[in-house]
Amino acid sequence: MNLIRTSLAAAVAAVCCASLAQAGTAGDDFQVSAEVIAACSINASDLNFGDYNPVVGTAVDGSSTISVTCTNGAAYSIGLSAGASGNVAARAMDHDTENATLSYGLFSDALREEIWGDVSDTVDGVGTGANQNVTVYGRVFASQSTALVGSYADTITATVEF
Repeated sequence: MNLIRTSLAAAVAAVCCASLAQAGTAGDDFQVSAEVIAACSINASDLNFGDYNPVVGTAVDGSSTISVTCTNGAAYSIGLSAGASGNVAARAMDHDTENATLSYGLFSDALREEIWGDVSDTVDGVGTGANQNVTVYGRVFASQSTALVGSYADTITATVEF
């Protein structure tokens, strides 16, 4: 009986050792890749000029903020539509009930000299991957003495191209 056990143990050991002696490894490399695309998001806050007194005849200034987040390194341009007037150089808010307008302008500089348009007069930048704030400077023009009493409004679309 001991001879059988010894023979059986020797056979098992031989099979195990033979298996271990024949074991090997194989490998292969593979690539991992991704492409970062240019992407942007935009959010614009409302611009409220408050009260305008046509009798005094002075301009009223205001500002708004456009927040843009673009992929780091992505070039972008922000444009502002002409609104209801159809002309970025002659924007006008419409009266809430009457056929009347109130002239105003949107500018890219604090001196209110550079008209902010939708095609060629855009504000350009390069994304950082973080939120970037851009100020829109507005002005209700002076000497609009024929303005009717009431509320005026216009809708501007801010667009980011990248």
